[in-house]
Amino acid sequence: MNISAFQWLPERHLGVASMLAHADELIEQVGEFLNGGPLDDKPARTIEMPARLTQEEFADWVVKRPRLTPDSMKSGSDLLRRVRGLQPFLPQREA
Repeated sequence: MNISAFQWLPERHLGVASMLAHADELIEQVGEFLNGGPLDDKPARTIEMPARLTQEEFADWVVKRPRLTPDSMKSGSDLLRRVRGLQPFLPQREA
């Protein structure tokens, strides 16, 4: 990641930008591994990394993903469970 490209970003956010750039690189590597080459737009969307603020929003994302999702990202998979664990869920407020 080229830090000079992010001069507009507050310093406290550079770590997050770096982590997201790393995640993007990993997704690209997974796509190349699964398909033997770079992904075009349609398959790339099937393995996107979501960031949802509630468990309900994440569950909705899981349901609405394209049907042709790689087996490693199917509902109930270990990888999808790990993606769920990375979500920044906000604490639920008591009513």
